[in-house]
Amino acid sequence: MNVRLNQLRWWALQHLGWPGLLGLGLVLLAAFLAWQAMPALEAEQADMLHQKVAQMALQRQRSDALVRAGRDPRDEMRDGLPSLKDRGRLIDELLQELEKSGLSPDRVDYSVQIEEPRLSRLRVTLPATGNYVQLRRFMALTLNHMPNAALDSMQIDRSASTDPSQLRVVLHLSLFFRSDL
Repeated sequence: MNVRLNQLRWWALQHLGWPGLLGLGLVLLAAFLAWQAMPALEAEQADMLHQKVAQMALQRQRSDALVRAGRDPRDEMRDGLPSLKDRGRLIDELLQELEKSGLSPDRVDYSVQIEEPRLSRLRVTLPATGNYVQLRRFMALTLNHMPNAALDSMQIDRSASTDPSQLRVVLHLSLFFRSDL
């Protein structure tokens, strides 16, 4: 047995060398660790699956309750939106958040669209100049404090400014409102 082990060791050193043996040892160690961690990973995955199924069942129950009550689930969503009468105040908040973030706007264009019954969309085109940090701060402030806001698109032009840290950006935002008509 000892002779056989010495022959195997000699063969491995001759054909693989010490770097190859080290690599083989690391591969075997990684396989062993993966084998040891597999039950914990499978248990965590099963737990996440159970949580997702429970969440979907709860959403289904809520949706069924709304349907049984004779109410469209979209009405529930619309009721959570600000009224179209609050449009001016929310535009002012949007411009204040732009000012807080340090971006300087060129001009702001608005257009109102009726999306479906009792839902209006205010499309805002907002060209501004600033750096990346200011842009990121504005987007975080807007999307975190205005749940009815959505970013439709963003166009960034770095070459429009002589300062390399300054960006010329055009933001296309949508603000959703409940139409009380």
